[in-house]
Amino acid sequence: MRSDKKKKWLVVRVQFTSCEIEDYDFFFQLGASGVEEEENQFKIYFPDTDASSGLVHKIEYFLKSENRLQITNPVIHTETIIEQDWNQDWKKNYLPIPISDRILIKPTWLEAPKTEYDVVVEIDPAMAFGTGTHATTRMCLKALEDQIHGGEILLDVGTGTGILSFTALKLGARRAVALDTDVIAVETAQENAAVNNVLSSIELFAGSVDALKPDSFDLLVANVNTLVVVTLLSKIPALLAAHGRAILSGILQSDARVIEDHLKIGNWNFQKSQMEEWLCYIIRQSQV
Repeated sequence: MRSDKKKKWLVVRVQFTSCEIEDYDFFFQLGASGVEEEENQFKIYFPDTDASSGLVHKIEYFLKSENRLQITNPVIHTETIIEQDWNQDWKKNYLPIPISDRILIKPTWLEAPKTEYDVVVEIDPAMAFGTGTHATTRMCLKALEDQIHGGEILLDVGTGTGILSFTALKLGARRAVALDTDVIAVETAQENAAVNNVLSSIELFAGSVDALKPDSFDLLVANVNTLVVVTLLSKIPALLAAHGRAILSGILQSDARVIEDHLKIGNWNFQKSQMEEWLCYIIRQSQV
């Protein structure tokens, strides 16, 4: 169970006139837990650290020296926030989200609306990713609705809140294995699994796909980023059962060429959808 101790977070806010950052891998390499995009600024969240001045210096140097970013007039501010305060403020604007005619995502702290939805998933995100508000999550949820026909075994890579696994199980998947490298995310997903009454059907753990047995899964879903997807593509064939499929998102439209070149090399058939500047791929191995 998650500790009740209030966690502090260092927030580095970068304001700008214009910006063409395609990914935030550099910030995650520095130890960031998340990046929040807003109009004319983005916020980078770090677990509270005494090395804040060093982090800011590295970020400032990166923004000013990396020509491909094309970021204009960057201004950096920092603040320390308390996890509970952040969550409570954010919760005020988190309302039930219809994904399709069948699927509704609902925050745990609100009453369930009287609806015709037959799949209602309750989520308290805490500090994990996956609320249904982001385009990549919505595309993955719609892809799951299309790909799940009943009885599948699902692998959820980078599960975050667990939202994709819970939806899959409620759509008819038989079992889910969900993993994340973030221990806090796994704790959050465990609590959300209990709320959604799916604990008996899901295995949650902190770690990587390297710990899994081969040929185990009918469907894999990974809402991560381009770098992780590229790394994952070489490992997916060993994880999927015959005729298995994978749903991959967290990919910017500007990275389509990179992803599709790797898909061709790996002999994958794919279909692609786009929402805003984000892409989602459904892939399956070509049958020779």
